[in-house]
Amino acid sequence: MKSQSLRTVYIVYHVLIVLLSIILSCNSKAFDWGNIRQRYGDRDNEVFEQDVRMPGVIPKSDDQYMCTSVQMPRQDAYIVNFEPHATMKKAHHMLLYGCFDIVSSPGEAYSCMGMGVCKGGQSSILFAWARDAPAPSIPEGVGFHVGGDSRINYVTLQIHYGHKDAFADGEDDSSGIKLSMTYQQQPYLAGIYLMVSGEIRVPPHTHSVHTDMACEYNNEVPIYPFAFRTHAHELGKVISGYLIKGDSRGTWFEIAKGDPTWPQAFYPMQPGIEIKRGDWLAARCTYSSERDDFTGVGPTGEDEMCNLYLMYYTDAEFGHSFDMCGQPARGDIESHFPSNSDIPPDEMPAMIEQPPAGQQHGYYGYDDNEYYNPYQLNDYRQRLQDMFGGDRDYPSENFLDLNRNGWIDDDEVLDNKDKAETEKPSKVDDTTPSILSQKGNKEDEDETTHEEQPKQDTATGKLTLADWHTDDSVTLGQVAGVAVDAKGNVHVFHRAERAWNIESFDANNRYAQADDGPIANNTILAFNKDTGKIEHQWGGKVESVTECATCFNGFYMPHGLSIDHEGNIWLTDVALHQVFKFPPGGAQTPLLTLGEKLTPGPDKDHFCKPADVAVDPTTGNFFVADGYCNSRIMKFSPQGDFLMQWGKVTYKSSGYPSDAFLIPHSLTFLKDKDVLCVADREHGRIQCFNSGDGSYVDSFKQDTFGDRVFAVHYNPWNGGILYAVNGPSGERVPVQGFTLHYGDRQVLQTWKPGNEEFQNPHDVECSADNTAVYVAEIGPNKVWKFDVDIVVAPDPEETNKQEETEKPLAKSSSIKTNNVVKSFQAQEADLQAQTDEDIKGHKIKATDANTATTAIIIAVLAVPIVLMMMVAVAVRLRAQGKIKFGGNGLSKGYSSTADRFSLGNFFNKRRGFNQVSTEDSDHDGGMEWSEESDIEEYSILNNQKTSQNL
Repeated sequence: MKSQSLRTVYIVYHVLIVLLSIILSCNSKAFDWGNIRQRYGDRDNEVFEQDVRMPGVIPKSDDQYMCTSVQMPRQDAYIVNFEPHATMKKAHHMLLYGCFDIVSSPGEAYSCMGMGVCKGGQSSILFAWARDAPAPSIPEGVGFHVGGDSRINYVTLQIHYGHKDAFADGEDDSSGIKLSMTYQQQPYLAGIYLMVSGEIRVPPHTHSVHTDMACEYNNEVPIYPFAFRTHAHELGKVISGYLIKGDSRGTWFEIAKGDPTWPQAFYPMQPGIEIKRGDWLAARCTYSSERDDFTGVGPTGEDEMCNLYLMYYTDAEFGHSFDMCGQPARGDIESHFPSNSDIPPDEMPAMIEQPPAGQQHGYYGYDDNEYYNPYQLNDYRQRLQDMFGGDRDYPSENFLDLNRNGWIDDDEVLDNKDKAETEKPSKVDDTTPSILSQKGNKEDEDETTHEEQPKQDTATGKLTLADWHTDDSVTLGQVAGVAVDAKGNVHVFHRAERAWNIESFDANNRYAQADDGPIANNTILAFNKDTGKIEHQWGGKVESVTECATCFNGFYMPHGLSIDHEGNIWLTDVALHQVFKFPPGGAQTPLLTLGEKLTPGPDKDHFCKPADVAVDPTTGNFFVADGYCNSRIMKFSPQGDFLMQWGKVTYKSSGYPSDAFLIPHSLTFLKDKDVLCVADREHGRIQCFNSGDGSYVDSFKQDTFGDRVFAVHYNPWNGGILYAVNGPSGERVPVQGFTLHYGDRQVLQTWKPGNEEFQNPHDVECSADNTAVYVAEIGPNKVWKFDVDIVVAPDPEETNKQEETEKPLAKSSSIKTNNVVKSFQAQEADLQAQTDEDIKGHKIKATDANTATTAIIIAVLAVPIVLMMMVAVAVRLRAQGKIKFGGNGLSKGYSSTADRFSLGNFFNKRRGFNQVSTEDSDHDGGMEWSEESDIEEYSILNNQKTSQNL
């Protein structure tokens, strides 16, 4: 009976302990039934299927792009094959993208011509189909990583419907792709290498027109392509791909050749091909046209495309799942294309089954006369482990969104009409800045040695989000630019009701909605720096131009905004392809106009989507970032006379030269250094040049930037501070702001609005006194204000007076003075300590609610445990005759000290002291719950409790 009672208490106690641990886990954000199943459940190693299909759509126009998304498993999963379900009678082509986040809810269909396929532009291509192509053959042991920690939380299916007449019978469409998936990790990671050209121009009535691309492969991890796919439209005749070992005069190997009129499948390649660091990849698209007009690149059936896809496998740990080349071939490479590159192949490759991935190494390589010994994966794994610390290398997964002959701004991937009326910045009390580790030991100079900066202030580099927002009476459109005048007031250049999307420009970069005229509402707004109230606005459409022949009629697509040292306002319009200078406060007539209205061009008298302007306050010369098409920097005299230019476009994903840009998007002038710095957007870097001759000076390229830097602004404090913002990209980096020290080239601080990241930051500006930093966002259509923590140094005379009058405090006064003038590096150490305190306090506040909930749960569960323990004790004492339950209530049943109740007596039948053994303890006479398994369970429970309070 005794043993049975104790056993009952033991079982109930452990059941409650298990319930307690589960409830505590539920109270933690880390608790996830999916993870529990993954860790402890039976893992399903079998292949399962997932359909990704359109939910019954009927296109309403020709060349309509429709998208729908499906959520991937929460745990790591692998796509091992794709089975298309579509017909070219209805679908022109299908693309499957991997997305971190999506534009619309899963399962919903939407028109994605202007919205994009993935929210924030973070996408990678997983599969493509056209012209009734069959399913590909993917080698055994190879899979596309989705779900889990892959950063592919969703897949989005995009279908291009060519003609609405195909749906005249009223039957809707459910085309799509069936995915074969498994939870079993695959030995090799699958990926796509995309070669794409944005420079297609096919003249009328011509044959054998070439578009060539070539890029050096610069990744440490080799890739092994096993299938290729070509894609072009009606004029495409043949697409050829080559691997070049060595320089342009090295050995060329044809690795892919296809006729775009075939079913556009992934055709098998010869096994054993390896592409490693230092190799070159080249591709040529050949066109013939009988049309009467020029044909350029674009998304419709009347346009052309040039795509060569290589599906490959690579190292599962260090490999990357997407890479891209959009670089036009250099002259020396272009001249070495084989003479048969534009001759179509005789027949389609057979859709044979691929050998397992591990068995492809060691095959005869690129021709029958050469045996190619591939670079074995295991040979360099340790080297990569040393280089990358075990983290997978994720290159840019930012797919080239090419708009005909130019680039689509990130603005274009947003549904602007739906988002035109967006929220204002919410009031947030603080930020959670993170101070990155410092690299290098170079000491900063004492800030008092810099004559340019006022001696009374010292920038600590710490930014905190201000409780400031723009006037609620104003609805902002896409906020393209932000600037601060001499009074500290904030000027915003926005697009009001207009939006930049994929339909905004034609194949020749001309604005396609020019007939709509200029924007009706005011596009330049000035807000009070303290209250955010609107103080002045202008820049809307002038209704009666006939009354003022010289009046400026209005803007079509605002972009860049700058205010120079005299208060003049500089503006760029990417639709007008023009640059304007207005007097302080604005006016109906500009002081200066450059470029020809609505006419793009590459010469010195034209611009093509100019992005920004910066002014040299000493000479009055100004610089234009001629931005999206020409990728150059142009220098002009104060009167607008052309002086010089530098820069060229390059689409290479890595290894780009210092004199090349891929959308110079933002400019800032370093007046104390006579240097111009450029945000080289799609190269993810900041480049700096001598303002006199345009020679290269320096470059800032941080891993934390990712592959995109949208804007940069300079302030001369403490030897020079650069403020920058990056943008959404395929790399695993947050979208945030950066404070960099120009001299040390170090990231001093990263910052963002509260606990959230930016969504689409487009411009950044700092006030002249370095007390405030502003960030303009497109998409959320917000302007954020950050206060800069400034330490005000005391006046030396006042300090001396204080030392004279406060003799006993001379020592502490001396310390205080030294703290004011100590080095910037020391200030940053203080800032780090203060930030740690702030973060610690933030964490304590954040866990208050969870702690209270946990305490309540413990208290509730403790009551029945205590009651059961009391009942068990009573039952045991009654059984031993120590107490009685009778009509008179509870009565004592013992009379001597030896018989009195104690915990020792309760848990041990033996009386008195036991001899201490010097040997291993036995369990004779002990309770069963002291066994090792129970001790381990108790330890785990304690660890859980401890981790809840850390």
